[in-house]
Amino acid sequence: GDLGTAPTKPAEDGGVNGGRGGHSGGSGNKLESSPEAPPSAGDMLLQEVARSGRVTSDWGKLLRALEVKLDEVLCSYAEKFGKLEDVDGVTHQERCGMLLEELKSFDGPPFTIQRLAEVLLNPHPQYTATHKLVNGLEKLLSVTSTLQSIEDSLA
Repeated sequence: GDLGTAPTKPAEDGGVNGGRGGHSGGSGNKLESSPEAPPSAGDMLLQEVARSGRVTSDWGKLLRALEVKLDEVLCSYAEKFGKLEDVDGVTHQERCGMLLEELKSFDGPPFTIQRLAEVLLNPHPQYTATHKLVNGLEKLLSVTSTLQSIEDSLA
């Protein structure tokens, strides 16, 4: 049924809700195709982590949700703001691949998981360009501690 408007749901394609004023480009078709699409199971997992900071699901399941969302956000930014410039021979695709590899290198949720989920669900307020987003994600993924290692050290 019709759920009405959902102003708190981030616009994943950078459209009306997630845009920064002045954008009147051609993303209208995407919005019209499914403006009331319910969040995916992966997005619901990420929303719970972003809201509570707690990880209640299996790391493998959460990791897959993070991978899907990371890829989705990076593609959206590449479309909206352009790809990253090659730096020292490293291409946009390679840099994005390094982010995914860094994410997959954790044996449990990184202790920055809450902020990572927040950024992936709603990156537009803080990150207004592809390079800014990628730099922010690199910082969130450059940690070495997991939630479990932090909890173990506090016990």
